[in-house]
Amino acid sequence: MRVTTGHSLRLLQEGTAAASREIERLSQVLSSGRTLTRPSDNPVAVPGVLLSRAAVETNKVRQQSLTDADQWIRASDAMLGHVTDALQRTCDIGITAQRVALGDAVKTALSTELRDLREHLIALGNSLQGDKYLFAGRETKTKPFEVEADGSVSYHGDGGQLLVSVAPGRTIPYNVSGDRVFNMGGATDPARPDVFEALDRMATAIETGSPQETIEATRDVQALLEAALNQRAATGVAGQRVQWATSYVTDEVLRSKTYLAEVEGADLADTIIDYRSAEVAYQATLYATDRVASLPTLFQLM
Repeated sequence: MRVTTGHSLRLLQEGTAAASREIERLSQVLSSGRTLTRPSDNPVAVPGVLLSRAAVETNKVRQQSLTDADQWIRASDAMLGHVTDALQRTCDIGITAQRVALGDAVKTALSTELRDLREHLIALGNSLQGDKYLFAGRETKTKPFEVEADGSVSYHGDGGQLLVSVAPGRTIPYNVSGDRVFNMGGATDPARPDVFEALDRMATAIETGSPQETIEATRDVQALLEAALNQRAATGVAGQRVQWATSYVTDEVLRSKTYLAEVEGADLADTIIDYRSAEVAYQATLYATDRVASLPTLFQLM
C-alpha cells in the first residue's frame, strides 16, 4: 500500500501534538511536584487521594482548635495558680491572726494586705487571653467581675462551657467559669460566701479584733482554696486530654500527607529526564514534519 505524503504529514502532526501535550503534562508535574494533576492520570488512586486530602484539611482545622484550647488552658492554669497562691496567703494570715495577740499596727497591716489581695484576685478574675476573658464562661467578651458602689463584687459572666473536639463525636470543656473559681452565688459551695466577701470579712474581723469571726472567715477561705485547687486540677486533666488529641491529630495529618506523597508525589530527577526526552521527541517530529511538508506531491511531479 502506498503511503501518501499527505497521510505521512497527518501522522507527524498527530505525533507533534502528542509530544506537545506530554511536555505540558510534565511541566505541570515539575511545577506542582505531583504526578496526579487530573483524575485521568491515575483513576484507581483518585478516591484515596480525595479522601486523604479531605482528611488533611479536616485535621488541620482540628489542630487549630486544639492549639487554641491548649493555649487557653495554659493561660487559665497560670492564673489559677496565682489565685490559689493568693488564697493560701489569705489562709496564712487568718491562722496567724488566731494564734498571736496582735497590736493595732499589725492588725492594720494584715487587714490592708487582705484588701490588697482582694483587689489582686479581682484583677485575676478579669484576666484576658488575647481579647477574651478567661473566666467569663461563654461570655468571653464581657468583663466578668465588677466592683459595685457598696464595695461588693458582682459576676457578669455565665457558667457556660467552651468545648473542643478531642475525638470524633467527643468534646470536652476546656475553660473554667469565674463563678466556680470564686464561688459567686455559691456556685461550688452554697454554704460559703464568695471569695471576695470572705476576704472582706476576714479583714474586718482582724481589724476589729474579733477572734471567732476570724476563725470562721479562715475556715471559709480554706474551703474556697480547696475548691479552687480542684478547679485547677480539672483544668490540668483537660490540658492532658487536649495534648493527647493534638498528638493523635498531628500523626493523622502526617499519615495522610505521607500517603499523598507516595501516590501523587513526583520524582523530580526522573521527571526532568522525561521532560528533556519529550522535548527531543517534539523537536524531532517538528523537523520530520517540516521535511515531509517540503516533499513534492504527485501532482507537482506530473
